[in-house]
Amino acid sequence: MSDTPTQEPYYGDLEKTQQLSHLFAVAREARDAAWQQRVIEHLAEASFRCGDPQVMTGPWEVPYFKSISLGWKAL
Repeated sequence: MSDTPTQEPYYGDLEKTQQLSHLFAVAREARDAAWQQRVIEHLAEASFRCGDPQVMTGPWEVPYFKSISLGWKAL
């Protein structure tokens, strides 16, 4: 038996995920620079559930992360 404590995997910050969900509910016409800044502040540490495949090719051959947790409508 090991004396090393088992470390839980990091699942992301669910509060930041909830904040993103609220932000993406804002109508596109109402998304301003302050809205963009709030998205950026929460994005790095939020938790996301991936689609399959995890990355898809979008317009102009740009790769996009396929998030199920926020939904495509929000993006």
